[in-house]
Amino acid sequence: MKMVKKILLGMVATAAVLAFASCKMGAGEGETEGNKWDKTMTVDGTKIPDDVQPNAQGKGPYRRFWEEFSTNEKCAEITTKITVDVANSITENGVATAGLAFDLNKSEDGKTVDFILVGLSTGGYYVERYYNIEKGKTVSGDTSDSALGTYTPLDGKGDANYHVWAKAPKTDENGNYVFTVKIAQETPKVYTVYIDDVKVSVDSEMAKLTPAKTEKIKKDGVEAEYAVGGIACYGSVVKGNKLVVNYLTEEDSVTGKLEAEEIEE
Repeated sequence: MKMVKKILLGMVATAAVLAFASCKMGAGEGETEGNKWDKTMTVDGTKIPDDVQPNAQGKGPYRRFWEEFSTNEKCAEITTKITVDVANSITENGVATAGLAFDLNKSEDGKTVDFILVGLSTGGYYVERYYNIEKGKTVSGDTSDSALGTYTPLDGKGDANYHVWAKAPKTDENGNYVFTVKIAQETPKVYTVYIDDVKVSVDSEMAKLTPAKTEKIKKDGVEAEYAVGGIACYGSVVKGNKLVVNYLTEEDSVTGKLEAEEIEE
């Protein structure tokens, strides 16, 4: 009887874990493989249907995709190495942007989400806050819209939210582009963004954000209230382009939680 009960509990726990895995927020056309610590994203703009046409300015169409690393929206700080697989990507046709989204939380209506996005390309970067972004498998990422949604630049540079690199992006021994993105809270509830150890956010701008969600976290023996949210991969390509991007995160770089809650017997 005890053995049967234990097996049944194991089945329930397994089912719950599968449910957690299926509830990650995301939207758009793309694929991922791997886990929250080592995830590879593919966004293929060569498959955009012909009936999706460029916008009035002749730009696009675009394919966009984003997906949470895990089902837990309690991450305060994280460092992720983002590697663009050049051999399997196509980037010569214009827009090809890989990104890391953080502070991802449900909007006030509960039906959409808000998040901050660090966008990266071979030409430059941006840091933007997005509002009321649709989520769910039925949301198409194929569009002629010039942006993912309503956004505000968050790097202190006003409307000039896209910034050209001061020097060429780093590459590894295989010619892949490599960006290390660090999301920190040197002052709790105020985010700081680093790309390759260079601060690219302005604290006065980031301090204007009112955290949608906070959590008491003990760091280095001191407990404080931190802004927390989900972490997600992001890709945007124009028709004809393709992105294959790996996201590698060290567990020790995370403040807060990146995993789903465990079930205890």
